[in-house]
Amino acid sequence: MAREIKAVQCPKCGSTQKIEIREHYYKCTSCDTEYFLDNDDVTITHNVNYNTVGAPQPISKKPLAVIGILFLAMFILTMIIWGLAGSSDSSSSAFTMPELETEYSWRDHDEVAFTDKDGNPILLIFGQREIRTGDDESKTGRYAVFYDMLSGKEIKNLQVKDIPVITSERFDFQLFQNGDIYLIANSAQLFKVNKTKMTLEPVTNLSKEHPELEAGIADFEFTNQNYGNGIKVLTNDGKGYTYYPIANKVYNQAQIRKIENALEERDPNAKTRNFFDFSIQSTDFPEQKIQLFKWKQKDNLGGPNEWPYFERSTWY
Repeated sequence: MAREIKAVQCPKCGSTQKIEIREHYYKCTSCDTEYFLDNDDVTITHNVNYNTVGAPQPISKKPLAVIGILFLAMFILTMIIWGLAGSSDSSSSAFTMPELETEYSWRDHDEVAFTDKDGNPILLIFGQREIRTGDDESKTGRYAVFYDMLSGKEIKNLQVKDIPVITSERFDFQLFQNGDIYLIANSAQLFKVNKTKMTLEPVTNLSKEHPELEAGIADFEFTNQNYGNGIKVLTNDGKGYTYYPIANKVYNQAQIRKIENALEERDPNAKTRNFFDFSIQSTDFPEQKIQLFKWKQKDNLGGPNEWPYFERSTWY
């Protein structure tokens, strides 16, 4: 049956311009699409050849607009930077480098922890704090620094300048059973920590309050906590005493031994307390296991105390 194509359009671009490749096979001259007619229903089958370069397609205006905007933005940014670089005032104000935070290192120090009135843990460090960055040597010195233990941030720092300098410096804190904290600096000065104000308060009235110390104090040293919350003092005339801040009393060594040995003689206000301690490893019975002991004893309110120890021995 004869076939006749009337105004057949390219199935891809719709153009009627074509060339006949072979019988019933055609190629669109606009987009190079090949197609053919397979029956009297004039079914058009097309084949797109993507390897053949076709006629140039119109360029979308949107990409061109985006490219134009980018070039404009780059131009404006370049002009701004050039203007800032050319202005000394703008350069010094807009691009000033931030100052480095001063860093310190600790030497010859001690620390103690306590809680403030709100129950927050505070760490107090006292000692020689030396500058590590910058050149301001005036910031190097003896400091009391209070830290928030939860955040690690510094809350307050105090520089103390009136402590005598010695070759081997030593700073010691002592936390007493009533919560008071004392600091001995280079064995020469005694401070009490004001936990509310976060300050160090010099203790200078001992020689006025206690006649035994009227000659003045030359040396301070904490006693062993097992024997009471005391501070050994050496007066300027060479006499030794122990000062007990909680009870606010001063004893010489003979008085202390008498109080320690006479367990039944205690301060009238002394209260019975429970104490705990581990036994000592026995030298006579090395196979003896370490044990935890509990005992009751009248607490002499931070005054002289005899701390018992537990050890199995052949002495008894």
